[in-house]
Amino acid sequence: MRTLKSIGKILLFSTLAQVPATAVWFTQSIPEKIRLVLVTVLSAVFFLGIVENFRKTLGLTYQDLGVRPPAVGTAKRDTFYALAVGAVGLIWFAIYVRVMKFALPALYIKLATTKSTGYISSLIDWGRTQSLTGFIALSLGMLIIVAGEELFYRGLIFNYIRREETETKALLWSSGVFALVHLNPANMPATFVMGLLFAWLYKKSNSLIIPIIAHFTYNLGIAIFGPLLHS
Repeated sequence: MRTLKSIGKILLFSTLAQVPATAVWFTQSIPEKIRLVLVTVLSAVFFLGIVENFRKTLGLTYQDLGVRPPAVGTAKRDTFYALAVGAVGLIWFAIYVRVMKFALPALYIKLATTKSTGYISSLIDWGRTQSLTGFIALSLGMLIIVAGEELFYRGLIFNYIRREETETKALLWSSGVFALVHLNPANMPATFVMGLLFAWLYKKSNSLIIPIIAHFTYNLGIAIFGPLLHS
């Protein structure tokens, strides 16, 4: 019960911390590209603040969170695993989309034809303009988002649950929270599986850099090849 309360408190404060970034995003008087940059920076700053606060509260060091390079002897192998997980994730997503098309066609059509005006969608649209500036903005934005998420979900939440409960519970609960917080019920199973894979990479390498590489590869692939994966 104490573990659940701690996780709930972490999620509550992380949600509240996004209020300033959300307010900036919905300030239409600011040009969209400037808003994209501001939201990325604000989100990163507040995520780091939340991690720092709860890291101290839970008695975890940054070494405990995995903020270190992978071991020299296994770095090449772990990096290969990370890239492989990113690629497998894209294949898994393409299969998942096709299953949804077949099993839930009405829901798929609704999701596919609904135009989102959110921060991530706008960042992806900018990246798909085939301009160098757009690609750099998309890549940097995705990298910052991914690094923050891995520090938060794998570094903080996974480690805390593993310390208080069991490693199996840590894998399942941290991946479940990761899927739930993305607030997309249709993609929740796909996100949960990717959360498990990222947590497995983190456990195997004992470094956040490896799941960051996998997560970045997966997210950037979805952003760039999304229309192809849906075709």
